[in-house]
Order: sequence, then structure tokens, then C-alpha cells
Amino acid sequence: MLSDKLRILAGAVFLICVFSMAQGAGTNEIPSGVMALPGHWNFTDKTGNSGTVVLPTSANPNVDGTPLAEGDYVGAFTPAGLCCGHSQWHSGSNMSITIWGDDDQTTQVDGFASGEQVNYRVYRESSSQEFTTIDVAYSEGTGNYSSNALMILSKFDAHSQTVSLPEDWQFTPGTGNNAVVVLPTAANPNIDGVPLANGDYVGVFTPAGLCCGYSAWAGIPMSITVWGDDDQTTGIDGFQTGETIGYRVYQPDEDQVWENVEVAYSEGNGNYSTNAMMVLSKFDVKGVTLPENWQFTPGTGNNATVILPDAANPNIEGTPLQNGDYVGVFTPAGLCCGYSVWNGTNTSITVWGDNDQTTELDGFQSGEVIQYHVYRPADDTEWTNVEVAYSEGDGLYAANALMILSKFDVVEVTLPDGWDYTSNTGSNATVVLPTAANPTVEGAPIANGDFVGVFTPGGLCCGWARWNGQNLALNVWGDNDQTTEVDGFASGEQLHYRAFQVSTAKEFTTVLVQYSQGSGVYANNAFMVLSQFDALSARTITLQLIKGWNMISFNVEPTDPDVTVVMGPIVSKIEIMKSGLGKTYIPQYGINSIGNINIKEGYQVYMSSAATLNVTGQPVDATIPIGLIAGWNMISYLPTAPMDATIALAGIASELEIAKNGMGKAYIPAFGINQIGQMKEGEGYQLYMKSARTLVYPSGLKASRASVTTESASPGYFRFAANTGENATVVVPSDITTSAGKMLEMGDEIGVFNESGLCCGAGVWEAENMAIPIWGDNPRTAELDGMRPGDALTFRIRQKRSQTELTVEVNGSQYTADALIVLSDMVIHQPTKVAEVDEALPVEFGISQNFPNPFNPETTIEYRLPQTARVSLMIYDARGQLVRTLVQGTRAAGSIKVKWDGRNDAGQRVASGLYIYKLTASAIGDNAASFSGMGKMILMK
Repeated sequence: MLSDKLRILAGAVFLICVFSMAQGAGTNEIPSGVMALPGHWNFTDKTGNSGTVVLPTSANPNVDGTPLAEGDYVGAFTPAGLCCGHSQWHSGSNMSITIWGDDDQTTQVDGFASGEQVNYRVYRESSSQEFTTIDVAYSEGTGNYSSNALMILSKFDAHSQTVSLPEDWQFTPGTGNNAVVVLPTAANPNIDGVPLANGDYVGVFTPAGLCCGYSAWAGIPMSITVWGDDDQTTGIDGFQTGETIGYRVYQPDEDQVWENVEVAYSEGNGNYSTNAMMVLSKFDVKGVTLPENWQFTPGTGNNATVILPDAANPNIEGTPLQNGDYVGVFTPAGLCCGYSVWNGTNTSITVWGDNDQTTELDGFQSGEVIQYHVYRPADDTEWTNVEVAYSEGDGLYAANALMILSKFDVVEVTLPDGWDYTSNTGSNATVVLPTAANPTVEGAPIANGDFVGVFTPGGLCCGWARWNGQNLALNVWGDNDQTTEVDGFASGEQLHYRAFQVSTAKEFTTVLVQYSQGSGVYANNAFMVLSQFDALSARTITLQLIKGWNMISFNVEPTDPDVTVVMGPIVSKIEIMKSGLGKTYIPQYGINSIGNINIKEGYQVYMSSAATLNVTGQPVDATIPIGLIAGWNMISYLPTAPMDATIALAGIASELEIAKNGMGKAYIPAFGINQIGQMKEGEGYQLYMKSARTLVYPSGLKASRASVTTESASPGYFRFAANTGENATVVVPSDITTSAGKMLEMGDEIGVFNESGLCCGAGVWEAENMAIPIWGDNPRTAELDGMRPGDALTFRIRQKRSQTELTVEVNGSQYTADALIVLSDMVIHQPTKVAEVDEALPVEFGISQNFPNPFNPETTIEYRLPQTARVSLMIYDARGQLVRTLVQGTRAAGSIKVKWDGRNDAGQRVASGLYIYKLTASAIGDNAASFSGMGKMILMK
């Protein structure tokens, strides 16, 4: 159907023609009462010479096998598309068409040139449909125009199915101004040396890629009408004056478009101007297939222009660009938005912006940095490392911007093997690496020009981009399910990163990342923002091992993971090392069933004395899945930063019965107990699972949420040997039933004893669910220092208020290593005579609940040091602001009491409210143990 615009234009032409006929002008006659034909069907008659074509009924003229309809028009056109005559078909009557030749007394072309092939069209007014594909044969004449020629058609078959030209070959004829390009046979038009085939199309295009005319090659001199822009319309529908005419060739038989056309002129200069006449002397098509990622969308509604002048001396490694090299403009995400062919002179590139009327991204966003690629068809090589500078403009996209390059140096970079990837697979995600993430390589800021790549867990590259000092967007390509090979991410796969440092030509395969948005798991159209990007070749972790039992883990991959190598520096102090599966390393006897260190596992190590172990290796991905079986597991902690146990283990909390660290402190989700607090690098953990699950430590915002965990107060009355190598856990619920009016009170201590009366564990009651680690006997010591298997558990209470000891009856429980025992009730008996507190030195660090609490005006805080240590005891308000430094310095071993009078460091009394006291102690000597503990207190006035 004709557009409203063409109808208006056709109507205007019709009125002009009627007016001209009324004035006696030599124009075609349109029968009265007939609607106007399309504007390009107008022709000039009485040009001084003409020929005649007869279409008899015996030729059976038809459209798709159906006879021409009454009133259909048949027109005669030059190869360039100029109408030179038409007539209306009347059923049952032979039809003749006067075809007008060019008037050599006028400057414009207004008819056939001698020898030109006569082309035909049919216009069906009833459907406003034009048919341009006509098969004809002649019983008289040749079909080539000459003055006074008579040609009689014997065949006239019109087809509605025409050659399907590419969509971007559509053009607007009759724009009001045009030029003519002649392609003579003497120009020997060819594709890679093979002559153009009859039926091949030659099109003319603006530098921005707009088609403005075409003709089909027929083996004889051919003219192409080149349409200029219609200044009566708002859109651009033709050439602007001075624009360089570009050429393309379309081969219908191969459905192939060729864009690399080298031309020369024997007349004219190839720049458009109205009524210009240009004759080609050279037309050589170079068979160039551009890389797939060089496809772009022209005519998006907004664009900018970049000029690459010859004064910029564009070069590749110092060698000038070759004629025929392609220069393309790309978004930071790698989307092509335009290109031009370098021909040794000033070259302009139209840079297309995004069309905001479409849902897909098809051009630059405002403010994006323009990046450049160069493609050389001669050796099928693409360069992406281009250093540029501007004499005008800043290289940031803006609609209608004009930028002129003053520097264009291509620096050749050879990426490591395995960095090739398949783009445009049909699905992708986007990862943004912002400058705020402060990306680093080996601790130094990533350099401009360095590469960032994204890889599947199997090592397949799925996209990369170059850092340019600004926020970087990385296209991450998914697998194309229309191909048999794997060429991208599968949904749900974890993203892995690599960095390539150009200055050292070094690839970094270990990159520590965190996300401020997204999870790092691939999904089509996912959007993720990195908050950390640190590429490392190696890092070192330091493990502080105490005398006795330790539970450790590793979050680096040692170059040589053999346990004898990893533990070699401290082998003389290792008595035994065990994995959660019972595999052992016993240096004294040359036993090693552990073999290689597994970064997913935790290990128990018994040391004859304290030691420090440094382990260097490749950092590991903290989100590597760890498979957990039903029952007990000993696992590693993979992240580098501490993380609250409730957050770190959130993904398995529904099936987690208990988690314990090496000091017996527990996290029990069902009771809301978290004595572990933060899980830490280098430590190992025991987990009891109700069913098999997979643990993945969280990253990004999930991992960085603030923890509100506060460690419980340490008992000061009951003494026991901790960390004997095994333990069980007793849970005392907050709603436990007691008898005879005897209630547990805040600050009371609960001790657990074996059948010999030895205290094997204790805790301080804080009116909340509490867990008490009960230590078993250490078989590596001569003395009995814990529970033996089958020992009955007995309980005692040290009442804080009366400073008396109470005996307790609890339903029978026996000790079993790693058991979880939950008390339901207890019978508290009358106090017994209190023995004096043992004044021997404390056996471990600790800090007690302040007394009294609440208090006014002062309170006492007691802490314990088993050896001389550097100590700080600080008071903080509820907002975490430091209020008072009570202790700062070295203190001798012992139990030490400190009073706080409710004043700050300035001597001023503080307001009523909640305050927190925190003790930090670092032992001085061979056993360089450390401790941190805290408590809460209320000042009430």
C-alpha cells in the first residue's frame, strides 16, 4: 500500500501535470477520472524521439498466471528506474505504449538513451500494488531502445514474488533531486576478479549506510539514479550534498552482500550533488566477510560523527593502515555501532546511538566511551587495542557530537590461549566492574589496557573487555542451545574471572571477587555489579597453632599440596594430624594417609608446642561448593574475611543440627545459639547435618551484613581443661524447668562434672538458651583431664548472688564424643558449704559478667590471664563509640578486678543506658595465644 506521504506527493504531481497540460506543456496524459499513479510513474513526452512497444492479447499478459485486470497500467522504465511511458490495459484489446527517448536539447535525462534495455512494471490501482519483476520475450525487436523502433511482445509474465533484497536496501525514489552514476562494461565490474553476473544488484549508500538507489547488472552499460535528500520531509531519505557515494553488491543467487568495493571515476569525483553525472572507470569488489561482532544497526534515530584524518597517521605497530582496512566503533560492552573503510584519506565514521523506541540495545548510550577496533580483510586479523587522542571532542558519545581524532595507534596484543569466545549466542548477562571496586592486579590498581575475562567453571571464555579507567561493562555470553557444541554459560553456573596484564604479558587465573548486586551465578539477562576485583598470583595465610589440639583449614592452593610439604616447616612439633574422614599424618612413624591437602576439608593437629605456620599458594574461589554428608563433617572456611556463622551457614541452616569450632563453641540454629560468632580464615569447623547438603559460602552483600552476635561471659568459678581434642555439647534451654522455687539467676555458673568429680565444662547463665562444651579425656596426656566414654554427667550451680554452690539433679545423661544433649528439667538442691575458691593461676583467658549489674554509681569487672599479656579493656556505648579506656598495657598472670565509676575518659559522668565492655589480650612468650571477650552492662540512675 502506498504511504500517505506518497499519495499526497502523487496527488500533487497529478495536479501539476493537469495544470501543465492546460498550459500546453509536453507531459504525459492521464485519462480523466483515473486516480493519480505513483509519482515515479510520471514521464516526459514529446521529447523529440520515441519508439513503440505493442502488447497484444495473444501474449496473454498476466500477473502470477492471472490475466491483467481491466484498468491495470503497464509502464516502460529505463534501467535506472525512470518512467518513459505507460498505457492502460483494456481487456480484449491490443495495447501500444509510446516510449520516449532522451531529449538532447535539455540538460536533464528525460527518456531512454539509445541502446538502453526497456524494463517493464505493472501498477494495479485497485490494490495500489506495483509489480517490478516481469519476464518478457519479443516476436519483433530486441528490447533495446532506439528512435522509431517497433517492438512486439510475445510474452509478458508479471510476478508478485520479486527478488528479496536485504532490508537495508530499501530507498525512497522521487525525492526531488538526484544524480546519475554510470557503470560501463569498460569498467570490468567484478568480484574478486570474476565478472559481475547478470542479475547482480549494485546499490549506492550514504556513509551512514542509507540506501539511495540501485540497479541490476545486465551485462551492458548501466546507470544508477542516486537520490538526494528531500528537504520537504523531516527524515533523511537521501544523500546530502558533498557526501561520498558508497557501493554495495547483492548476489540474489548466493544471498550475499559485498561491501568492500574499490572504485575510480573517469568523470566526476564520487561526491553527491544534484544533477551530477559520474562515470566509473573501476569497480572491483573485494570479497570481505566481516567478523560477526561487526554487525550494527544503522538509522537508530541519533548518531555522532568521528573523523579519522590522514594527519592522525593511523597505524598498526607503527605501520600505516592499509587501504581497505576497516575501522569500527564499539561500545564498552563490545557492541558495534558503525564502521568505515580506510582509503588513505580523511575518513568519517557515523557512530549510531541507541534507539529508545526499541527494547533491545542497538547503539551507544549517552556518555559511553567510544572504543575502536581495526579489521584487516587481507589476513583476517582484528585488533582491539587502539590508543586514541582527540583534537576535537572527548570520545564520549552524545547525539550530533563531532569528534576529530589526532592519534590512532593500534597496539598489537596477543591474548593467552583460551581467551577466544563466541559472541551473539542468543543469551547473555552483564557484569559491571565500577571504578568504586578499586580493581587491582597483584595489589596495584589495574592498568588501562589490561584485560578482564569471564570464564565457566570448566575454563571456557565467554567474554572479555579492556579496562580503560572508567566503569566497565562486560558482556557474559550464555550457551547457544541451537548449536551442538558448548559455547557459553549454562544457567546456574558460577562466573569465574581472569585478568591479563598487558605490560607483563601475564595471565592471572585467581581473582577474588565480591558483588554489591547479583550473586555471580549466570542467568540470561542477569545484571551484576562487582564490589571487589583483586587478581593475585599468590597469597600467604598465617596459622597460629597452640600447644595441644587445633582445628585448622586452608583457603589457598599450595603449589605442592602434599601434606608433608605444606606442614614441613613445623613437622618437628606435630604429633598427629587427622582429617574428618579419619585419615592421619604421623611424622614420627612415617605414616601419611592424608596425601594432598584438600581445601574443602578441615583438619585436627596435635602440637607438642606452639608454632606459627605460613602457607603460600593460589587464592581459591570462596564460593566453591562443599559437599556435606548426613552426620559429621569437618570443613574448611574459604572466604578471606571473617563472617558471622549465622550468615556463612545460612544456606544449610535448615538441615544443620550443630556447628563447632576447635574451642568447642557451638552454633545451634534450632536454639538460636551462636557462640562461634565469626568464622575465620585458617580455622576448621565440625558440622553435624541431618541430611546431605551442599555448602556455598555467600558473597557480596549477603556476606557483609553486620552481625549482632555477642560472645557469652566466661565462667570464673568452675575451672576445667579446654580443648582436649574432643567434646560433647549440653544445651540448657532458656525455658528449662527448675524445682522447689530455686531458679537460675543471671550470672550463675553451671558446671558439668565426671564421675570422679572433675569439672569438664562450664558456662554462665544469661537467661537465654546456652550451650556448654563438655570436654572428653585427652589420651595424649598422662592425667585424666576430661570425660571418659560412658561417664555419667553431674551438674552443679555456683549461685552468684549468695556465692554458694548448689547441687543439681538432671535426668541421666552419659558422655559420648560429639553428642548433643538437651536438658529439659533440673532439680536444684540446698546449698552445700562453699570451699574457698582455688587461688591458683587461671588456666585460660576469660572475662566475667560485671557485678553488680545493673549498677549505680560503680561496678566491678573481673578478667583472667593464664600468663603475662598485653591487655586492653575498653568501655563502649550502644552505638559503638569508645567511652572509657580502663586498662591499656602489660599485666601479669592472675585474676584481676577493675572498677568503673561510670565516667568517660574526660572525667564526665555518662548517661544511663546500655554499655559494652571488651577485653583484648595477647600473651607474651612462646605460647603467643590471644583472646577477645565482651559483656553487656546497664547503668541505671
